[in-house]
Amino acid sequence: RLDAADADWVSFIAHLVAAGREHDESFGEQALNLLVASEHATAQDAIVRALLADLRRLGQRLLLVLDDFHEVDEVDEIRHTLNQILASEAPGLCLLLISRRNPRLASARLKTQGEFAELTREDLRFELAETGRLFRDVYGHELLSDSVAELTQKTEGWAASLALVDAATKQLSTNETHMFIKALSGTTDEVHDFLAEEVLAQLDVRTQDFIVRTSALDIVDPEMAAVAAGVSVDQATECLIAAERAGLVGRYGPRAQRFHPLVRDFL
Repeated sequence: RLDAADADWVSFIAHLVAAGREHDESFGEQALNLLVASEHATAQDAIVRALLADLRRLGQRLLLVLDDFHEVDEVDEIRHTLNQILASEAPGLCLLLISRRNPRLASARLKTQGEFAELTREDLRFELAETGRLFRDVYGHELLSDSVAELTQKTEGWAASLALVDAATKQLSTNETHMFIKALSGTTDEVHDFLAEEVLAQLDVRTQDFIVRTSALDIVDPEMAAVAAGVSVDQATECLIAAERAGLVGRYGPRAQRFHPLVRDFL
């Protein structure tokens, strides 16, 4: 699992080696030697080649999971490392990236070869029946049918917000939970704090200012957003891409987007 402290290619490589050594104590020995000898980017390609040689040597089916990849995908050297791994076609290696944003990796070749799969926010969205089952079978907190419908509509099946509602209503009665859901908005304490600390804080100041200014719009397209935010259409397009990657807006048509209801309340 990655965090901000891993946003450095030397740390990233060292942790890849540590993961490999969970299965083979000699994994990454040459790569670590090269890393100690020179922590400069000029040695990066040689270090990655040494890692790839070890991956091939293991000669088995491998699954490399990188959780919270959004914490490091702005680092050019880390993207370069993973692109080299993807291009290597190491036999039996499967790379699984879990991220709040679409990773910016060179995946076109994998897609054309049928070796790329993607689960998007739409795939992970809880539908009405799934929301009811989640609270009944997993959380052990069965909701009234009206509560399930309203919660699904307000959250649009967003898993994080469903978990927040469960945490906030564990000690409440069925009727109290129903009233909590009816009042649920982006200003509800738990939702507000999550959006502020875990979502909005991940964006740069320019994008934060942009989404606050454009949150008054029912439908957001680059031209309207440019007017609302007082920026050029090109700048608005860039900010909308960043906002979409952060999960704040969703597609409503070929070019039009809209804010998630809870996000819009919050903004």
